[in-house]
Amino acid sequence: MEERVVFAVSPLGHSQDDLLRVLKARAIEVLVDVRTPAECAPGFQKAELRAAVEDNGISYKSLAPLPGIDWMADGSRHWRVALLCSEDDPARGCHRSLMSQMLSARGVRVRPLQDRIQNGTASQKGVEVFTIGVTRHSAPEFFGALRQAGIKRLLDVRLNNWTQLAGFTKRDDLPFFLEELCAAEYVHEPLLAPTRELLDDYKRHGGDWEQYEQDFLALMAERQVEKQISVKFFDIPTVLLCYEPEADFCHRRLVLEYLQEKWGCLKITHL
Repeated sequence: MEERVVFAVSPLGHSQDDLLRVLKARAIEVLVDVRTPAECAPGFQKAELRAAVEDNGISYKSLAPLPGIDWMADGSRHWRVALLCSEDDPARGCHRSLMSQMLSARGVRVRPLQDRIQNGTASQKGVEVFTIGVTRHSAPEFFGALRQAGIKRLLDVRLNNWTQLAGFTKRDDLPFFLEELCAAEYVHEPLLAPTRELLDDYKRHGGDWEQYEQDFLALMAERQVEKQISVKFFDIPTVLLCYEPEADFCHRRLVLEYLQEKWGCLKITHL
């Protein structure tokens, strides 16, 4: 079962540059603006926002809430979609709350983009985060390890998670297995995956791990992942998933060591 997600974002308290940075960092492909003209603050009028968004390679759609729901329910099958509304908190009279319910009824989960992009200030101590590689694990071993560790969220950091190599952890199947076997949720986070070019360079140079590690950490710094993901994301027992059986030569280890250096509060356990 494929996880379908629409991200929700508000311009409230942000500049236009902030919003564009967030959309690009989260690899958003389509921005669906459901605000009325009266809700458009200076700097975020629809015409100027459309121009800015499209100049950054992101499609822009201005839709009324009900047509927007229908479009997003289908569009989320094909693209990473963000819903733009005026309030940052749905509880403050924003129609996003109702839209979220209607999208949920269509099998689409709405997740707040802002909650995941705030600075990862390490206000917590000793946040335990796990990693696991799927290679050489049978399904009983894999899900048994997750249950034993009390995992409630799996964070997939693989670039290619739909191929036959993924086996029982293919993107379209894993959310169902996690829910049924571990009562855990599935999240795919391309922001923490290498680029195709980086992987190709690694293979072309015969697996020069030292160079790959240096290039990957530079990529994490360029993406400023410590600012795009909040440390609070790991309040729920979370495991990072990749392919390699051991973490020593896998980017899942590099991701957490990079975040640990920035936040200083992670306790990393490799399953």
